[in-house]
Amino acid sequence: MTQAVAGHGATIAMEQDPTGSPGVFTVIAELNGDITPPALTRPETEVTPHQDTIDSWVLGGLTRGPFSFSVNYIFNTATHDHSTGLHYAMINNETRGFRFRGPAGSADTDEWIMSGQVQNIEQVNPVREGARSAAITVRLSGAMKVDGTAFGVSS
Repeated sequence: MTQAVAGHGATIAMEQDPTGSPGVFTVIAELNGDITPPALTRPETEVTPHQDTIDSWVLGGLTRGPFSFSVNYIFNTATHDHSTGLHYAMINNETRGFRFRGPAGSADTDEWIMSGQVQNIEQVNPVREGARSAAITVRLSGAMKVDGTAFGVSS
């Protein structure tokens, strides 16, 4: 029987400078909580002829939802801040590369590489005790690579 592996050691990395050094990833500091990779789906269209007694469907092209994660927010760290980090990418509407690696991940193993834009940053600033945090959502676009296999690439 296969045993589940906890997510400790999972990382999300982002291109800090997609124009000057594309493909060079920097691990985002202080991940906190669960990481929700993008859901993969295919839109459906019912194509059942009127005379059939059971339904028929056609599935469309592969689509994916956004992915989300949270961090212990540090306003002046390079991967969170307004000059190079997540806030900068959102304010400037930049498309950046993102890399998710599972706890046992390495190049092309338990790894997703994709491009996207930071869609949402929702900070929580506790009044009394606790860590400052932020929930991040990234809307993906373009081709992606999952465990070394490219998806969405023209042939």
